[in-house]
Amino acid sequence: MGHNKTPLHDYTIELLALFKRAPNKQDAHRDARPILQAMASDRACLRAALAAQIRRRGGLNTRHFPALGLPIEHNAYFNLVANCFLPLPTGETDVTANSIHHHGDLLLSTATTFGPGYEHWRFTTPMAIDKGRDLYSIDVIDRIMHGPHHVAFVDCFMPHAVMFPASLTVTFALWSSRYGVTWRDHLKHAPGVHAGEDWVRRTANRLGASAALRINVEDYLDYYPEPGGLKGMPKRIQFRRGPNEDYLYSIFHILQRTGNEDLAPDDELLARLPIDNPRLINQLRTDLRRGVPVACRLSEGLHWLDHMNFKIAEIERMLADLKKVAPALRPANRV
Repeated sequence: MGHNKTPLHDYTIELLALFKRAPNKQDAHRDARPILQAMASDRACLRAALAAQIRRRGGLNTRHFPALGLPIEHNAYFNLVANCFLPLPTGETDVTANSIHHHGDLLLSTATTFGPGYEHWRFTTPMAIDKGRDLYSIDVIDRIMHGPHHVAFVDCFMPHAVMFPASLTVTFALWSSRYGVTWRDHLKHAPGVHAGEDWVRRTANRLGASAALRINVEDYLDYYPEPGGLKGMPKRIQFRRGPNEDYLYSIFHILQRTGNEDLAPDDELLARLPIDNPRLINQLRTDLRRGVPVACRLSEGLHWLDHMNFKIAEIERMLADLKKVAPALRPANRV
């Protein structure tokens, strides 16, 4: 845990104390709601997360992704991130920003700290209709607007979907395993292990040790609507990362929209950090100083993928079709 004395640091200390004393992770997430709401209401918290990202070694060399993640805290008990959701160039808000997906044995609490928010759907556990075709049935638990300072909870193995926001929206996302903390969690967070997390995951899968180490294996995490039901994906096919140039436009857009233009890197910081695109950063700094609008960018291949991005109308048609065959679906097929 870092030691920068900011309000964000104080909240993370409070969250850690809460998780350590909670009897289980479900209770910890429930009791964390007022802390997350307070964080979301405190503009200094987002500012601290942005400042840390700008100053982080490699923080300005990141490749682009549909949502920008700003790491805040990572320990054996939880992971805390600020997620920056970018709007579609068309401004549409009835399109999914990702597949209908779940997070395995992870629990998620999320609070909106900036922007209008987005529409958020939660679903029941998928039930197999035709396992040979990876076709499932599903129903809606709720669909709500995840607006300013609202806290939402997504249970383990609970499918959910996020729609693109009308404009930049930032949330604080609190993740944890549903299990109690053991030596395994401390091992995964030991120095040098987190940096090689992908290697740990691949090795554990090959050795059949994923269950023992409680590593989230990426099987049937993602679903999308198609005629006849919900199509399950045996393996996750994620967005490819876009170029650093698009990331820089987006992070400077975030600084501008949130009123944190003064956090743009100064000459001293740029001289101290390895920078891949100093010329573009200088141009974007000049735009911020002059008040020139900086637009965010969604790189080619980061939206309008068939299994990731689909209209609400497609989900509604699938649900209506499934209701026609609901009596034939058996709970015994639940996965």
